[in-house]
Amino acid sequence: MKNNMPDNMSENLRKVIEQILFMSDEQILPSKLDEFIKQKNWYKKLHWTQKKQERFIEWLSEFLKKNWEGVVKYKPTTKKLRDMAAQEIVMNYGCVVRPTKMSDFTMVISFEQLKDVLSDEEYKKFMSWMFGQTVSVYGVYASDLERFIHYKFNPENEPIHEWD
Repeated sequence: MKNNMPDNMSENLRKVIEQILFMSDEQILPSKLDEFIKQKNWYKKLHWTQKKQERFIEWLSEFLKKNWEGVVKYKPTTKKLRDMAAQEIVMNYGCVVRPTKMSDFTMVISFEQLKDVLSDEEYKKFMSWMFGQTVSVYGVYASDLERFIHYKFNPENEPIHEWD
């Protein structure tokens, strides 16, 4: 990959770039791809979360199994080599990683999505803190997660409210 992409880029490289654009927060349309990637440091104008970056690396590693030509110089024959190639591409041409925000979630956050965002220790603390709380069958309410994060993942910091 070069900073200014050639007009005759391979089909495989085009698919990789389209996937980067699709997974970014900005989601540049494929019809605008050629115009967009001619800009200097085009990839620095895009943003995604750490989790999206991890998913892209997984996708790219799998994609490189059969579609490596035009993307990397050598055929990555093992999963480890494909992962390394994918990580190198992300390191050089990946979007800017931004922190996860509450606006990234819906009103109800699935337990699976929580596991994607919180570390194992944070998830255990959160689930312990949530014990006895009202939750949806589909997950937890965003306001509960927001409150938990606001008090720095430590329920002991939360003020106690007395009810009459």
